[in-house]
Amino acid sequence: MKKTQFDLINLPKKMIITADESILITYQGHDQSILDKKIEIIHQQPHLHSDILVKVVLFAAAKINLQVIVRVAQGAKETNTFLKIQVLLIGKQAEAKIIPALEIMENSVKAGHAAIISRINAEQLFYLQSRGLTLQAAEKQIIKGFLSDPVK
Repeated sequence: MKKTQFDLINLPKKMIITADESILITYQGHDQSILDKKIEIIHQQPHLHSDILVKVVLFAAAKINLQVIVRVAQGAKETNTFLKIQVLLIGKQAEAKIIPALEIMENSVKAGHAAIISRINAEQLFYLQSRGLTLQAAEKQIIKGFLSDPVK
């Protein structure tokens, strides 16, 4: 399976899946940045597999309004696709509106989606601090782990 990684800012509005692909899309919003983005990922060919993972970290008062649509076109039989969007809110005023969507125009496909918006877990911070890390260093480690590619 082909692996590709993108920054959400530079991602085109439409992507067409042409081979089995694992896609990692990342974004970090800082200060009072606001990102409003809609992306379409399109399957047009049959028998293709895609795993799409979007990871967003929002600091301070950053905001994101993100809609990701996975479209399975007519004729793309036996497509297997999954979209997962994960958002980690760091800033107390950070906000996220996430809309994962599927548009399926073919009958015999396997498709799913999920979205998770969370804050750093206090137990994780406590554990890392009990191992000698400062609060800032513990947060940096958690963010680094969150943004890393899950399958290297």
